[in-house]
Amino acid sequence: MFCHNCGEKANEAFCAQCGTKVLSSDSKIIQSWRKESDYQKIVNHPDVLGIVKKYSNESKKQLTADEFIGKLDLVVGAFSGVPLGVLTEVIVPISKKLGLKTGKSKEIQLQNSIQEAFVKSICILTKNKHKIEEFHQAENGVILVGTIESDFWTWGGNIVIELEQNEDFITAKVQSIIKGQIYDWNKSKKVIHKILSDLQTIEIT
Repeated sequence: MFCHNCGEKANEAFCAQCGTKVLSSDSKIIQSWRKESDYQKIVNHPDVLGIVKKYSNESKKQLTADEFIGKLDLVVGAFSGVPLGVLTEVIVPISKKLGLKTGKSKEIQLQNSIQEAFVKSICILTKNKHKIEEFHQAENGVILVGTIESDFWTWGGNIVIELEQNEDFITAKVQSIIKGQIYDWNKSKKVIHKILSDLQTIEIT
């Protein structure tokens, strides 16, 4: 079990790191996030906070548990009963609001459960400093939207991860959107490659 406040491992009634009372088995926190269909409950699960903290520590800009919960408390419930394709038509067109733009997209298939792919995506965005702006739950999947920081070569933009539940596998599509320019010096390609590579290789325990 992990402390829901600081993300440190906790075996007692109170966290030894920050003193917060550890949520017990009779709390409203779900016992197993791996079978949970409500993504908001997954991101608030103490064990998930512990996993995210591990990957946050690999980033130069670490994210506290409180910041993590604050950033992800954005599920749009009205979307939860619609197919991912319909949700994509609503969320992804944020690119149209950016005017002149460039970007890339690529997809792969994963053998993970949708819950595991979701938590992996959160860890990867955090690890690679893609600030998570929002996520939206669909009937058969979920969409996460993160930021791409500006640098010498490109303006900032967004990274969109779409996870769709199929019968025997998960389809993971990653799209980058760089605003205000028509060429991004291969930044989109590098960002997408890194995310898809991590989705296939990182382990969450």
